[in-house]
Order: sequence, then structure tokens, then C-alpha cells
Amino acid sequence: MAMNNKRVADPVWKDILDSILSKIDKAEAKDTFYICMALGGGRIIPSLINTDLYYTLYLNCVKHISDFDLYQLS
Repeated sequence: MAMNNKRVADPVWKDILDSILSKIDKAEAKDTFYICMALGGGRIIPSLINTDLYYTLYLNCVKHISDFDLYQLS
């Protein structure tokens, strides 16, 4: 959804991001990478993204740092 051109309503994005946040403790390195790529695509309004999601993604990046480097995420 984050990588196509179809318009998605803001409440739908919020629900999806809340669902991701509730399950992110189970995310592996590949999941973390894909979530970061989707958030960086410019399709989601930044104010909809909970700061806890950013922090948890950061912690996952640190946990899985041997699987990818920060250049890939930047």
C-alpha cells in the first residue's frame, strides 16, 4: 500500500501503523527493513506515525545491525 499510487485514507494508515506497533516486537530484520522503506516513501503523513514506532524501529535496527547496515536504511 505504501509503494503504489492509490490514495489511502488517513484513518486506514493510522490503523495499520497501530497494528504494526502492537506486533513489532516479533519483527525480524527483513520486516524492519520493509517497514522503514514504507515509512520513507512519502505516502504516509508523518503526523500519523507514532513516535513509539520510530523508537521501536530504532531498537530493532540496533538488534539486527549485523543483518543490514545503516546505509540501506538511510
